[in-house]
Amino acid sequence: MREALTTDFEAARACIERIERERQRAAVNYSLASSTGLAQLQLAFGAGSRRPMGALQSVGIDLRFAAWPRPWQAGAGAWLAQRAEGGFSREVLSHFIFVLQRVLGPAQVVRSRVEYPDDGVGSELSVEAELVAAGVPVTISAGLGGERADDNRMLWRANEGEIELRDWFGVTQQRQGERIQSMGDAETLRMNGMTDQLSHWSAMLDGHSHSLPGFAEALAVQKTIETLLAGKA
Repeated sequence: MREALTTDFEAARACIERIERERQRAAVNYSLASSTGLAQLQLAFGAGSRRPMGALQSVGIDLRFAAWPRPWQAGAGAWLAQRAEGGFSREVLSHFIFVLQRVLGPAQVVRSRVEYPDDGVGSELSVEAELVAAGVPVTISAGLGGERADDNRMLWRANEGEIELRDWFGVTQQRQGERIQSMGDAETLRMNGMTDQLSHWSAMLDGHSHSLPGFAEALAVQKTIETLLAGKA
């Protein structure tokens, strides 16, 4: 299903309650849930981590799009381009908010500034925001005007090094005074992540343990996204 659970929180809660009541197996397809990048971030900064790179200092998310919707989304273009349920924040930024909150827990929006087209219908043109998660400052800069259809970067800086997610599945890390280390070829990491994701879906359907986000975790992501889009001075 789509990564944005819904823009109707009451409907989302009713859905979650039914899933729990009927003991249904359900998950949301955040593609980075089975990625090397998320695994590395959890080892470095997640609950129980021994902090091999020291204390986390900041997280930055940078997204750029040449156009929205992207060319290959033409079939759903009208929906994705509209403010009511579309936009790159719900469709793409949500993946990175998921990673942020999976590692650090709930994020609070401190400030957000959203630029919309004047027609009153189109989805956002840019988002600039500041958040806090587990006491760590988080900045978001996202918008149209990139040279590629989809350019994304998530940088986690600690006092003894940093980890960067780039182009979805690419991962590099660098300790102070050392060279940048790649976790593997980006395309190979992408294929590994997709294969692992399918394995987790299979496990879920068979009733076994898995690491896919449930609807409640997806709703927490959506609440953060909708708060960002509402704007906060």
